[in-house]
Amino acid sequence: MKIVPREGFSLTKICGINFLVPTRKASEHCWVIVPVSIFELMCWEGLSKGKTEKELCAITERAFRRKPEEAEKIISAAVNTLLSKGCLVKVGEGEGL
Repeated sequence: MKIVPREGFSLTKICGINFLVPTRKASEHCWVIVPVSIFELMCWEGLSKGKTEKELCAITERAFRRKPEEAEKIISAAVNTLLSKGCLVKVGEGEGL
């Protein structure tokens, strides 16, 4: 199972705050503008570029000087938040979005 950003979201920054804005294509799954934390933003961008959660944990450890267990909790929470809001989707190998 792979986690990827759902198609149809536009990432924008307003007054220094990052938001994921659903377009018509994504509005079926999420109809509100979603403010994102720095870790949620990192997950969105990393998963967009094909990175895995494990790779994102390693980046978090280095960039934010976190212990491996703490980095794993941070990334897991960020991914689960974006999944629950409909911004990310789980796909099996070979499936489309």
